[in-house]
Amino acid sequence: VTRDDIVCISTQLGYVPPNLISVAARNRDGAPTVLLLYPVSAPVCTRRNKVELQPFPTIYWLCCPQLKADVSRLEVAGLVQEFEARL
Repeated sequence: VTRDDIVCISTQLGYVPPNLISVAARNRDGAPTVLLLYPVSAPVCTRRNKVELQPFPTIYWLCCPQLKADVSRLEVAGLVQEFEARL
């Protein structure tokens, strides 16, 4: 992940996920479109000073605004439910 990637991701999402591993896909211009995230989020300290890791089930994350909008339209059209029914 380059410095330019960090700037772009921060612009796209408003922050950089703390469990970011790498950029999994890029658009034709080289900007990040899909991120690979570690399946456990940053450690959280509890009141008893015990460190707990929180599961983070989404490994691939869309960060491109256009791609997110396109996928959202597919979700609204019921495509996710259709695929879930096939499982």
